[in-house]
Amino acid sequence: MTLSHAVQRKDLNNPAALKQWINTLNVEASSVNQIVTPRRSKMAGEAAWVWEWTCSSGCWNYAIRVPRGKDVYSVRCRLMPSENTPAAQARCKGLAKNLKIASAKA
Repeated sequence: MTLSHAVQRKDLNNPAALKQWINTLNVEASSVNQIVTPRRSKMAGEAAWVWEWTCSSGCWNYAIRVPRGKDVYSVRCRLMPSENTPAAQARCKGLAKNLKIASAKA
């Protein structure tokens, strides 16, 4: 499980920049055999995008990201086939659901 913060070059409050950002992540998550696109969700009470897929070997991948201006907050999980259980998936999703993102101070 990985928690991360990244700063983007473009402001993702701009619809065109957000669309480009989403399309780039779709390509990163997709493979020859599987196209992965996100669904809308919530993380820390904010609008988020979720990419979830199972790779051909059975590993489970989950990435939920909150774009906030130029900042992106992410929770990512990757479970190997031997660890891929409903309980393990629920732990990852639960962490993302209960996460709090502090507001930046000026």
